[in-house]
Amino acid sequence: MQYLVKDNALQLNFADDIINSACVTHEGQIRSDRVRQALEALAVAN
Repeated sequence: MQYLVKDNALQLNFADDIINSACVTHEGQIRSDRVRQALEALAVAN
């Protein structure tokens, strides 16, 4: 958590590969390509 918190506030730097890859969703958007693709495939299958 120390990597994500600066000045006692959560700081999400999506330019950082680690943070960007670890984040699944943010502000109502799916950020993870793998999760997005899985959900799209599931929607097509149904």
